[in-house]
Amino acid sequence: MILGPERRGVLLPGSGGIDARRRVMGWLLLAALLGAVLVGAATFDPVGRGTDGVPPGDAVTLVMQADSLARDFDLTYGADDYARFEDTWGRAPEGLRLRSRDAGEHVTYDLPVPAALALAPVVRFAPVRGVVIANALLLALAALAAARVLERRLGPGAPVWVAGFLFASVTFTYVFRIGLDLFTLAAVVWAFALAYAGEGTPARQLTEVYGGMLPGEESGRGVWRWLGVGALLALAVATHPFYLVLALPLALAPPRGRRRLGAAALLGALVAVLALSGLAGHAAGDDWLPWSKGGRVFSSETGFPAVDRPVSAWPEEGPAAGVEGVAAWLPEPLPVPRTEQIADLGLWGWNLLFLLVGRTSGLVPYFLPALLVLVALPAGRRGGGGRGRWAIPWAVALGLALFLLVRPFDVSGAGAGVANHRFLPLYGALWFAAARPVRAAWVLAAALVAAPYLYPSWLAPRTVAAPSELAAGRYVSPVAARLLPHESTQRDVPGTREVQHGVLWIRLLSEGVTAEGSRLRIDTAEGAELLVASPVPLGGLRLTFGPGAPTQVELSGVELERTTLTPSGGVVLDLAFDAPTRRHPLSWTRGEVSLYRFGVRFPSPEDGAAAGRDLPLEIVPLYQDEG
Repeated sequence: MILGPERRGVLLPGSGGIDARRRVMGWLLLAALLGAVLVGAATFDPVGRGTDGVPPGDAVTLVMQADSLARDFDLTYGADDYARFEDTWGRAPEGLRLRSRDAGEHVTYDLPVPAALALAPVVRFAPVRGVVIANALLLALAALAAARVLERRLGPGAPVWVAGFLFASVTFTYVFRIGLDLFTLAAVVWAFALAYAGEGTPARQLTEVYGGMLPGEESGRGVWRWLGVGALLALAVATHPFYLVLALPLALAPPRGRRRLGAAALLGALVAVLALSGLAGHAAGDDWLPWSKGGRVFSSETGFPAVDRPVSAWPEEGPAAGVEGVAAWLPEPLPVPRTEQIADLGLWGWNLLFLLVGRTSGLVPYFLPALLVLVALPAGRRGGGGRGRWAIPWAVALGLALFLLVRPFDVSGAGAGVANHRFLPLYGALWFAAARPVRAAWVLAAALVAAPYLYPSWLAPRTVAAPSELAAGRYVSPVAARLLPHESTQRDVPGTREVQHGVLWIRLLSEGVTAEGSRLRIDTAEGAELLVASPVPLGGLRLTFGPGAPTQVELSGVELERTTLTPSGGVVLDLAFDAPTRRHPLSWTRGEVSLYRFGVRFPSPEDGAAAGRDLPLEIVPLYQDEG
């Protein structure tokens, strides 16, 4: 006789052990937070923010593409599209990305079709706020679907967990960031939610009795489900091919005995939807591959096709010219990393560190709830891992490894999103790796640990997602800036500026130092924090401050050897380094360079008067054989 779960000592979510009050409170919490985001989106004023409303590049292109679909029912760019954008937003579409496979005879937008197709209905009725409102709706629908499906496995704490996934990370701030990220996240979450919908509850003992399928668990006979899963995954893959790694756990999700049929349906739908997307773009003037090197970027400086120049005058050269190999069909084409860079173990080591705990893009500070999944991972195949859950963390790791391999100097996408926007869709897949009952208190603990890093996003999510704030790294809290390592291997790190100062490459890590061309100036009230790179090891640096510089100085990361006063009233500091702070390649070098990080502060006078002066600063290298 087969005993029921109560007789076998197993307490199953949904079998009468669910605390109804906790369940209702969890759903109310999730609904309240999502409702607040919807209200914030509905009252968001992108036009009033100028370029912070719709940043150049993907955002401008996506807005025009969705508007073209909504009003003209096509994907073709023309003078009417330009005029509508200018009338609606009060400015030119700076950074517009266009494509043409036939030298201007047909011009379309340099973005995959699916995202614009999903946003077009909302943009049709709300041209300005439409994309942000659509983002909020996408996030809400994805969150509700995930919570409903995960509740079967995680118990009544599932809605609270989903709330933690969204709001104890920077995920919710992407609602106010116009781009492909929220759409891609939603597509991944829906794909996994559909794959596990109707699944039974976990019981290790019962899987042995029922051969891997629990009482009430869906049998997977409906092939339409797996066609839908493949179609949803294709929407994410269309935005970036690396998200194809998620096909592995999804292909393993059909129940045993139906896995081949389900996987075949999934892969068939995936290929079909990608082909339809490519066909739609090709018909409008695109290449078959959505990210090939045929795209061109247009601004007020270059002039716009059909407005400042005839479309037939399609430029032969552009920002993507000369890109070869696999990077030619990836978003934001970059030169392919050289062999010596790919094989550099030091570069891999530093990038792994920055990937995990980087100051502006670390997964741990900005996506901390991902670690919660570890406490709810299935205990082997009999704990629920047989439905492909065991493969989800491996697929996520593979996706990150591909970004590290192909984008070693741009792993996170720099200022294209808050923290690491490339990880966001993979993060959504990771939610479904959890398969055991959980405690809602763990989410609260994660939120408390993440609070010192996330509170700027909690206080002003609409502000921190603005392009100017992203570029300035304003979503990075002072705690994060002080405790977490700066991503020295990465290009365009938010909150930093770079300058070539003589033979030195210098990254300005604080606002107290500014650059005008190759010339530096320092505010003595603010001080400066600098990262200096040299192709050969340095013995030290000579810092020369202009007339009126204070003679008292506080240094960090470097030793003061000598102070010299100049006849003009300036101050010269000779600094000495024991060893480089770090050694690794940079995006523009063929081998490792020596990097030195140090800080300069000028203490205020004892009477408390402000010591603020804006002084010129010159930095000269001192090599190891120099005094």
